[in-house]
Amino acid sequence: MRACVPLVLLTLLAASAASGASPRVTAKLVAATHDLSAGVPWNARVQLRANGRALTRQRALLRAHTAGHSSRLRLRESRTRGVYSMRLTFPVAGRWTLAVQIRDRSIRLGAIAVGPRRPDVRGPFGLAVGPDGHIAIADRDADRVLIVNPRTGASRVAATGLDDPIAVAYDSGGSLYANSGERVLRIGTGGTNVVVGTGTRGHSGDGGPATTANLGGLGSFAFGPGNELFLPEYDNWIRRVRVDGIIETIAGTGTEGFAGDGGPAKAAAIAAPHALTVLSDGSVVFADSHNGRVRRIDPSGTITTLASSFVAPVSIAAAPDGSVVVGDAQTGLLQRVEPNGTVSLIASQVRVPSGIAIDLHGDVYFSEFDASRVRVYDLETNRITTVAR
Repeated sequence: MRACVPLVLLTLLAASAASGASPRVTAKLVAATHDLSAGVPWNARVQLRANGRALTRQRALLRAHTAGHSSRLRLRESRTRGVYSMRLTFPVAGRWTLAVQIRDRSIRLGAIAVGPRRPDVRGPFGLAVGPDGHIAIADRDADRVLIVNPRTGASRVAATGLDDPIAVAYDSGGSLYANSGERVLRIGTGGTNVVVGTGTRGHSGDGGPATTANLGGLGSFAFGPGNELFLPEYDNWIRRVRVDGIIETIAGTGTEGFAGDGGPAKAAAIAAPHALTVLSDGSVVFADSHNGRVRRIDPSGTITTLASSFVAPVSIAAAPDGSVVVGDAQTGLLQRVEPNGTVSLIASQVRVPSGIAIDLHGDVYFSEFDASRVRVYDLETNRITTVAR
């Protein structure tokens, strides 16, 4: 990702300046954690050699310093001869210089760039990318919405005191929305305003103001290109709030099942839709979770299956190239689905991918609820780094 601070490991070899009879001692990093931020433990291994041979059973210290700060840590020899391990937490961001001390010798290792301290999240769920590139996080277990700058790591609380917030979204004007229980709120500098829902679970209100409607298990919602709001409801409905504030059902009958492909979405059976996204042509693509499918509702209202190779898809987001990225809670896979239905792997062993958001570059942000962290897949480098934890 362009915003991440790179890890720079400059391995330097240092020889003893003693007489020719003294062995030539060298040290270099042979393995290290690449996703490095202040406050997060850094695991690394150092190889020590004397005249090209493994240097064993040494009392060696790692010394690290940056402006105004220093740390020291004893290295512990691993099972591999001459390789020593360490686990160090850097208290502040900056460029830290590293050296290994063996008795009276100091052997310079080089320097590493330590990124800023990442913001704390407790139960990250839905994600959204704002017009400024900052990431909105529905931090469910903290009952709040957090805004994070992925470049600097700076964060602020946009709303607090919410009821199990699991969804966030930005409209076309850059306004932020989140759920609080069975309601959707607009979040502003002066507080929050209810735009959908009464707070009572149910299914009512079609054809009337969205503020008087009951919602049935609200999932991760999204705005369409015309600024209409689309809402998945776990109780087997998908609804739309028009720009005039009127709510209506566009898919589902309320009975869980699978049926209706090729016909009107309002007559189709769907099963616990957890999340949806809206394509540039106005098509709604949703995670039909209990059916293990990703389905599409085109602008005419016809429903079809886009891909059926999932077990429990729970999160979804549209990419700039027209594909969608889907997170599967059961398999721990993050996968891309092309417009023709082709599925490819982005990441595996994701610990409940509860939310996905994609920026204008195509970088994929995803939350891992069970690991209490938000990560990003950099489309250019194919690397995954952590944004918040």
